[in-house]
Amino acid sequence: MWTCSDGVGYLSVAVTLGGMWFLTVLLGTFAAGVVRRDATARTVLVLLAGLSTAWVLGFTWYGSSELVLDEYAPMSGQEYWQAAVGRAAIACGAGMAAAIGGLFLRGRLIRVANVAAALGVVVATALQPGLSINTIPAAGLLVAAAVRATIRPAQPDAIASAI
Repeated sequence: MWTCSDGVGYLSVAVTLGGMWFLTVLLGTFAAGVVRRDATARTVLVLLAGLSTAWVLGFTWYGSSELVLDEYAPMSGQEYWQAAVGRAAIACGAGMAAAIGGLFLRGRLIRVANVAAALGVVVATALQPGLSINTIPAAGLLVAAAVRATIRPAQPDAIASAI
């Protein structure tokens, strides 16, 4: 079809999805390990996770709706996408909504929201494993955001009393 008719058209799909994977992993690693302020790191991690999931869902929607044209097919490209990816897209959307909502929470609720978001993305990956190139890194970023919510700097008084 559209990705294989020239024998190498699949490379554009690999570069498009693989490029976002690379960008997500690289920037996510930087945000999780280098950014000092926890709130800033969590925000960057959640936004990168959202961008990664939106990228793969948007790219597959575009490919299905604009590039799959068969007048004899029993359904349109959009209908095929909804049947193949729709439930996973809903799970990703719910997970990302929880993560974005977690940016406005305080205390333990931040961790709960980010873990719930990661679970939503994992469920989406189980529903449609073809999305995993971009959803697995997104789930990892959401877990990293939850971990960044749990890290507490050592209190100077606690250190002094331990010595």
